[in-house]
Amino acid sequence: MIRIVIDTNILVSASLKRGYSFKVLEEIAADIKSIQVCLSEQVLTEYYNLVFYKRISDKYPLFIKKISTNIEKLERAGTMFFPKKHFNVLKDVTDNKLLNLAYEANAAYLISGNKNDFSITQFEQAKIVSPKKFCELYEQNAL
Repeated sequence: MIRIVIDTNILVSASLKRGYSFKVLEEIAADIKSIQVCLSEQVLTEYYNLVFYKRISDKYPLFIKKISTNIEKLERAGTMFFPKKHFNVLKDVTDNKLLNLAYEANAAYLISGNKNDFSITQFEQAKIVSPKKFCELYEQNAL
């Protein structure tokens, strides 16, 4: 089973359009026996706070429903972890919680569309990849 961490921006993108982020969530839902989503209290809280993004939900009326459905997909495929080690590696310090989770869960991949804050390509054992790269690896059976 491959363990992955999903950045919040993947959820937002997947809830707005049918691009690679959407495809990542579809692959997770379809392959729940092979892909384990790693979750923590901090990451889940950030996911649920997306429901209150007024600037998005005002512009996209179906956003709240779609984001809620996508969070449920991740929770069904997910396992809770409780990071004990806390890192301070990224410029956006709030994103360090994803590194904490990836480390604790021994995740193979951290999927993010945020190239600015995730300028590193690997952290400990976790490869940091775009949703497009993850889909390519998945389709090639190269995870």
